[in-house]
Amino acid sequence: DAQNHPVADMQGGIQSSEANPFFLRHGREIDLPAGHYRLLTELNSLFFLANPQPYLDTLDDYRQAIKPWNAMTLLCLGIFTGLLVYYSTLAIARRSLSDAMYSLFIFGNLLFNGMALLVFPDLFGMHWMYLVSFPILFSNCAYVHFVMALLKISPDNYPRLRAAGRMLFALLAGLMALAAIMPSWSLEIDRYGVGLFLIYGLIAGIIRSWDGSRTARYYLCAIGTFFILGIVTISANDISSYTVYVEHMGLLSVAIEIMMLALVITYQFTRLLKAKRLAEESSRIKSEFLANMSHEIRTPMNAIVGISELVLNQDVSPNVRQYLEKIRIASDNLLSILNDILDFSKIESKCMSIEKARFNLDDMLDNLNSLFSLRAKEKQIELTIKASPGIPREVIGDTLRIQQVLTNLLSNAIKFTEQGKVWLTIDLKQVENLCVTLEFSVEDTGIGMSKDDLTKLFLPFSQVDGSITRRFGGTGLGLVISQRLL
Repeated sequence: DAQNHPVADMQGGIQSSEANPFFLRHGREIDLPAGHYRLLTELNSLFFLANPQPYLDTLDDYRQAIKPWNAMTLLCLGIFTGLLVYYSTLAIARRSLSDAMYSLFIFGNLLFNGMALLVFPDLFGMHWMYLVSFPILFSNCAYVHFVMALLKISPDNYPRLRAAGRMLFALLAGLMALAAIMPSWSLEIDRYGVGLFLIYGLIAGIIRSWDGSRTARYYLCAIGTFFILGIVTISANDISSYTVYVEHMGLLSVAIEIMMLALVITYQFTRLLKAKRLAEESSRIKSEFLANMSHEIRTPMNAIVGISELVLNQDVSPNVRQYLEKIRIASDNLLSILNDILDFSKIESKCMSIEKARFNLDDMLDNLNSLFSLRAKEKQIELTIKASPGIPREVIGDTLRIQQVLTNLLSNAIKFTEQGKVWLTIDLKQVENLCVTLEFSVEDTGIGMSKDDLTKLFLPFSQVDGSITRRFGGTGLGLVISQRLL
């Protein structure tokens, strides 16, 4: 007071364990009678930057002045937390480096602002002062990686820009090491790091935008806003308003930037969705075209097969008969391919329907036996078709599609078996009311396949090995159709 007597002694700050009477603020409440006073302060800080400025204010004015900026602090940190979860999930789901690096950038800023603006000290009792500086060192490095990944800056298309990014990353890593040696300068080093990555991001955005990248143009809007607010923040040591900190401006600039970049990611997702829809439409048109063409070609092919069989029933010379047999075999093979393409197209365009009709299981098995017994005999392979006792013979289902699946499986089994046997077994698995579950199993002693080959087994128009197509023939659609039917 005017007589140089101490009337109040108070402490506070990030490192102080003393409770703050005002949420997210260092303010202390004191009753003073009218008079003249001197405010004496002793500052104990780890840094040379952003030193606090003590001042006196009336209680009511102070309470009103801190409300909007406290609300902004909580809002921005909520945005940080939500987008941190969002980008982290994207990084895991898409295995994306850019999303992972941006998650690290957000996390570093969340730690910095949560500590600098007293959220962590007030809510969680955390008082580690270096959270005000070191997280930004890591987030600066992460941001450089993010920019290069987002804008697709590679050594092939932008070698100089890529090299500059790597040099900047190395420099920022060096600044991290310097901050570890000189921790009191870490906050000052943060400022230079932020300035460097802002300049790099702005230059990279301009170059990529100039080359026509729409993603880069959206990014340039975000980084441009961030650049202006960021430069203002890191160049300011104090602000004229006592209730607005430099950290508030930094928090606001980062929050605006990450929200604008969320729009960039939304734009990318929109493009992916449009590309997906175009691909689906293209696939549908292709399937319809294949179905129509298969149908148009199959009609004259049936005529060729029919006429060939009629001529074969006549007395013709051995040479002519040989030629006609080749025509018939080739026509049958072509018809089989066309039928596969037509079925695959129907399945792709979701036009395949499954019928429900009564049929006799023994009749279907007899048809399969007559279809494959001669082929198995020619290769000297034992073919066995066996149904377990107790299976009902009269059932309701789609005999055509069941027989189609079994035909594909038995055909492959005989095709890829040089010696030994092939057997089809039918077992009764479940009976419930009037419904039965039957299990059809096809086994053979053929050439087999490796675990790696299994990944290619159900890919359309492909074989496990390219040499198989040349040796055994086939379109690679049989198993795909069978799987889709099931």
